[in-house]
Amino acid sequence: MKKGDFKVIEQTYYNGTQSVEFKGIYGYTPNRGIKHEYKIKVHIDVDAYDMQSSARVWIFNTTDLEWKLLSSIPYAHMTSLQKDARGCEAVFYQTKVQSDGSGLRHKERVALEQDINDLLFKVENIV
Repeated sequence: MKKGDFKVIEQTYYNGTQSVEFKGIYGYTPNRGIKHEYKIKVHIDVDAYDMQSSARVWIFNTTDLEWKLLSSIPYAHMTSLQKDARGCEAVFYQTKVQSDGSGLRHKERVALEQDINDLLFKVENIV
């Protein structure tokens, strides 16, 4: 993925009731000579219960003036829920996170960044 195609408009981390969540808004301009910039929203919810976790990406529809779901990652395939080679999960349970992501452990941040990149890669292949 060419991350230069995505302009960060907003990125914030926050705690849900039993989760760590991420929301990012990006401007995306494809490299196919198209001058239009799309607005993209990424939302990741890493819940204490894996089945309640989600990783989704939306595109803003300027005709309807609303966000339309573009793609997602099934919770079983989210990097933030996978175990590493030692069998350890990137555990987010009871992690207190600040809006800038401070409070996350290194492996939690890396896992979230991989999920974000996977969603943005899907955008590049769809749009």
